[in-house]
Amino acid sequence: MSTEAVIKIFDPRTAKLEPRGGKSSIHWDDIAAILATLERENPVGYQMIMVNYRDDKQQERALRDNVTKWAKTFCSKSQLADRPLVERMCQTVVDLQFHRPLSSQHRSLQHLHRLYGPYAQRETTRMKKLKKMLSKELREDRISYLEEQISAARKNINNWVVGHAQASTHCPRCRGTGIINQPQHGTCPVCNGERHIAPTHREIVRHISSNTGQVEMYLFVMDECRWWLSASASAATTRLCELFEMNRDG
Repeated sequence: MSTEAVIKIFDPRTAKLEPRGGKSSIHWDDIAAILATLERENPVGYQMIMVNYRDDKQQERALRDNVTKWAKTFCSKSQLADRPLVERMCQTVVDLQFHRPLSSQHRSLQHLHRLYGPYAQRETTRMKKLKKMLSKELREDRISYLEEQISAARKNINNWVVGHAQASTHCPRCRGTGIINQPQHGTCPVCNGERHIAPTHREIVRHISSNTGQVEMYLFVMDECRWWLSASASAATTRLCELFEMNRDG
């Protein structure tokens, strides 16, 4: 059974409880016990799994607290002076790990949502029609009405693209699938098939601090933090499979 399947069974929103005498060899309470063991043995790995597969906000807060503790310890061991910067860099690693939009990324994401977002496209088309009607209109009351409609459409588009840019990095061009069908079937040229819009190096640096030189000097910290999180998640996934097999065999 995959990690995703285990998490789905445990999720109360999708769980189907079965009696001990049922046909299934694994039950909700078995999964709960397995995950409790995993959380006790590898809390960071457990948190990574729960955030990745369930978007668990409580576990994400706990994970970020652990990342802050790791950053403080790393600063102490490596004798790094700028601890606040290191902590922010490590929190940025979490953002990148789970495809959270960076503040410096919002403008580029808004631009993509304007170009490819279905609502923005519909409202832009409607706004063009309204402008065409306005250019031919002579009655003052009708002119005022059309101007109000155009202004409202523009505001709606702005609110829509801003909201979507702040909420997700899913590619607007392929709707997060990584594949397009028009003009021909193939890999999405905007996200290169990755499904998410990855921030550029410059956007990452700008998100962390305006002191780009200091950020560049400390970039190795992000690599260390990323390795630690990836190793924790990998170990947790392996252990989860082991616990599942032990429980099933038992």
